Amino acid sequence: MLRTDRDDAPAVAVLWSLNGLRAVGALMVMLYHVNSWNLQVLRGSSAFYTGVGLFFVLSGFVLTWTARPGVTVGAFYTRRVARILPNHLVAFALGAVVTVAVVGTTIDPVALLAGTFLLQAWLPDDQSVFAVNGVAWSLSCEIAFYAVFPALFWGLRRLRARGRAAVALTAIAVPPMLGLIWPGLITLMFHLPPARLPEFVLGMVTAMAVQDGWRPRVPAPALLGVLAVLIVGAARFDVHPTVLTAVLALVFAPLAARCAWSDVDGRSGWARHPAVMLGGALSFSFYLVHELVIKVLVATPLRGWVTIPVVLVASAVLALALWRGVELPARARILAATHQPGPRLVTGRTTGSRRPPHSRPLSVAWSFPAVPAGSRVTTWGPVDAVAVALPTDAHPTHARVAEPRAAGVPVDAERALHRVPTRPAPTPAAPAHPEPTYAAPAHPVPVTVGGPESWAPRHPVTPRGGTAPGGWSPPRPPAVRRPT
Repeated sequence: MLRTDRDDAPAVAVLWSLNGLRAVGALMVMLYHVNSWNLQVLRGSSAFYTGVGLFFVLSGFVLTWTARPGVTVGAFYTRRVARILPNHLVAFALGAVVTVAVVGTTIDPVALLAGTFLLQAWLPDDQSVFAVNGVAWSLSCEIAFYAVFPALFWGLRRLRARGRAAVALTAIAVPPMLGLIWPGLITLMFHLPPARLPEFVLGMVTAMAVQDGWRPRVPAPALLGVLAVLIVGAARFDVHPTVLTAVLALVFAPLAARCAWSDVDGRSGWARHPAVMLGGALSFSFYLVHELVIKVLVATPLRGWVTIPVVLVASAVLALALWRGVELPARARILAATHQPGPRLVTGRTTGSRRPPHSRPLSVAWSFPAVPAGSRVTTWGPVDAVAVALPTDAHPTHARVAEPRAAGVPVDAERALHRVPTRPAPTPAAPAHPEPTYAAPAHPVPVTVGGPESWAPRHPVTPRGGTAPGGWSPPRPPAVRRPT
């Protein structure tokens, strides 16, 4: 159950526990709306809207965790659009029907157009931002995050761990400072994408820290207890919204890291329970339709505690239909219709084309870590520190994080940044004259070295003058006649 985009790509541990957290976040938002629409008063739920902040942190974490070296920007955007657009369009159409036929209000054309194309979060008018399907404003923020993700990923990967942490903490502190100085901006900053971007960046930085081997010292149950105290306490003492959002994000991040490690170590059996896995799969569709169900119930005389299971069951049934009937088939068709070729690594500069210093196509250069200038690359291997290179039929509980090998083993410059071991490059027998030089192969395959698997070339490293991968054969150096 290891997910890969290509057959020859390294498998990474599926983060089932984060799917469970996403389902919890969707349930929190549902209870918040049950209370805010006066179906049932739930004491302590007035701060449950912070479940959206959990979505943003998890989104940055998961996108960074699953980012594969060699993926083009176009392929990344295609997958993101295929993930959210079909569900959004169907849910938004249902929202338009509910707004006109059940609520009995007209829809502003500007709000309808902006909401259809997920631009409503940029509007200053709250009525337009939350029109038709109110929860879709968060998808508008997600689209903005996806637009800048390749640039953020490229920049953050070129910083050291402390530099990335400083960037994330500085960014997360900006919205509270602005909200405290100008209280009139609080409503705007709740839905404006730049104001919510720090939570997404914090998730990205946390994922990179986990890939570098960082483990939070506080256990997950303690973090959950802290979150419960903060959320219920915020409802009791009316904490400033921007301050609460920033503080909770700083707890969501280590919680996501703890859950990711439990998946890597094979200790997240609860997250692989069928009910939890189904809840995580339906969480996105559930989030999109639950407020529409609440709007329909508001038009009826039904009130009280019974409304909670009614909303839960009705939203789950609609979510299942949306997931099976729209999300899965539409995503498959979009990806099939816009099939992107696999990444291609070149072994040298091509005359007349502009290449980055590491000689990779510009369309995929963003997804690779930085390689210091002048470093000698002995092998090629697109794998991060906690990417678990296992056979496709291996069970995720067998996943192990690679430990650094003893000194003296040659490691390529790309892996050295993440402390990932690799197999030494084979040393063919070389003639006395001249000394052979080596060309990097184009395709990696997994091989087993000792215990955990690492990555080594598909083709043996070829001495200059032999046949290199791709059919290119460099000229053989002239023979040197030795004096008798």
